[in-house]
Amino acid sequence: MSSPVWKIVIICLTVMTSHVAFSKYDTQDEYILKAIFLERFTRFVVFPVSHSKSPNFNLCVVNQSSFGQLLKQIYSQRKILNKPVRLLVDNTIQNWSECHLLFIGNVDVNRLETILDAVKTLPILVVSGSIGFGNAGVMLNFYTDKKKLRFEVNLQATQEAKIKLNYGLIQLGKKVGSLINRK
Repeated sequence: MSSPVWKIVIICLTVMTSHVAFSKYDTQDEYILKAIFLERFTRFVVFPVSHSKSPNFNLCVVNQSSFGQLLKQIYSQRKILNKPVRLLVDNTIQNWSECHLLFIGNVDVNRLETILDAVKTLPILVVSGSIGFGNAGVMLNFYTDKKKLRFEVNLQATQEAKIKLNYGLIQLGKKVGSLINRK
């Protein structure tokens, strides 16, 4: 990637994570910011060719009904990666391989392990916003630090799924550990 492109990427990501943008927000604002980040993250991810053949961008949400409703409102008329968004929530997910991006809400550790085991080698960008989920194997995990919305990056999880993250995105995120001990 050429030097001017890197500068643009870094400027965009810096603005996205600036203190001014996130210094004062409530829970609803946090959900809106996370919803916007989901789309922004996809701009810095290279999905395998097999995913690009789908006519829709399948955004899957597990155990986060209020966030799912917000995503439905935001993405009903918008596109992700130039594709219409198809939202699949918990009970409408029939096959994990349908998902391009999977957002996992607060689930217990056993359910998290089950989901991560099912998707770990599939080319799905797995995102969450729960404490410890980045270390558990979620690729990008939101957290707050001094009233700023931040994210963790688990590179081992992205490598297993054969998803490539842009260097600028990796540099902005806090790198976290390995996957949950799997059977």
